[in-house]
Amino acid sequence: MSDTKTTTEAEFETLPKEEPDAQLIAKDASDLHPLLMHAMDLRQMPKGRRFLGGLGFGFKSIAFLFKNPKLWSAALVPAAINITLFLITTTLLFYYHGSILEEVWARPDIWYFIILWWIVRILIIPLFVIVSYFFTLIIGTIIAAPFLTTLSEKTESIFIGHEVKGPTDMASNVRGVMTALVYVCVYIVCMIPIFSLNILPFIGSVLSTVLGGIVSSFFIGLEYTDYVFDRRGYRLKKKFGSVWNEKPLCGGFGLGTSFLLWIPLVNFLTMPIAVIGGTAIAIAIDEVEPFEEDAEQES
Repeated sequence: MSDTKTTTEAEFETLPKEEPDAQLIAKDASDLHPLLMHAMDLRQMPKGRRFLGGLGFGFKSIAFLFKNPKLWSAALVPAAINITLFLITTTLLFYYHGSILEEVWARPDIWYFIILWWIVRILIIPLFVIVSYFFTLIIGTIIAAPFLTTLSEKTESIFIGHEVKGPTDMASNVRGVMTALVYVCVYIVCMIPIFSLNILPFIGSVLSTVLGGIVSSFFIGLEYTDYVFDRRGYRLKKKFGSVWNEKPLCGGFGLGTSFLLWIPLVNFLTMPIAVIGGTAIAIAIDEVEPFEEDAEQES
């Protein structure tokens, strides 16, 4: 009886252990795409290098998009939405920026205050351009959500070497839209006091432009890493925390992505490019720790 039990246990121990249905990432680093490896390498660098690496990540994503034609169909509709929103918001904000300023600081009657008022009016134009960038890149993601989700899934499949497919049920779609709306609401709450700095002549406008750029860059990074985080079950608090912990990389990525809107022709593709870059960075954030653990065990 004892021998039978021992034999059975031995046979059981030789059976393969049950593995997950889908491996999140290839365990052999050689199977990973170079752009994903670049994102992982950036996470190990000093903060300054991470920021500069994030700043240039969008340009590497452009090359990735053009080298993978099978992604173009998923990028076409977001590209059209991207340029339409950018042109509309930029035109409206530029046309009405004086009226908006008057809501915060009524046009004065004394001549030297009139001069200051006009200086502030000129200086807030960069802030409105930043707001236009953010509106395009965040609101556009809500409108183009199904296409951008598909693009992120296809991109991740190329990065990690096997097919990736996220949930397609209605509840997950609604959750994605609600998350994007939360991002917009939090962003607006953050931008109200920043915009209010414009009541301070000159220095207030400079501060509002700089702070507005920093906040907008963070939220762009948050929005475009969301696709991977959502597929991997991150809750809202963890999404914020993950991007906050990687402020140099994600902030540099967000700022660099917004710069792409200034480049003719490339600006049509800003949203798809942002999805590609955000997908790589999010995978690196989620997966680099397991790689480090494996390397330590092997050594």
